[in-house]
Amino acid sequence: MCPSHAEGGSPMRSDEPTEELTVSNRALRAQIAEYQRAEKALRESEARYRALVSEVSDGLFVVDARGVITFANRSLA
Repeated sequence: MCPSHAEGGSPMRSDEPTEELTVSNRALRAQIAEYQRAEKALRESEARYRALVSEVSDGLFVVDARGVITFANRSLA
């Protein structure tokens, strides 16, 4: 009898691919969860930064490499 067949002659199913997929799926879920935590932290940080920059009484502006003003807060306007 071929080792890849059960006693009744039907092909045996290997659980190895299923186990590999389960492990990969767990790793992907963990990676997605980490990305989601990082995105949330970034959104919160950006919100704090925007609030600080827009409410500060000093004029703030950002100039790019060509000398073009790309941002100015309300105090500068």
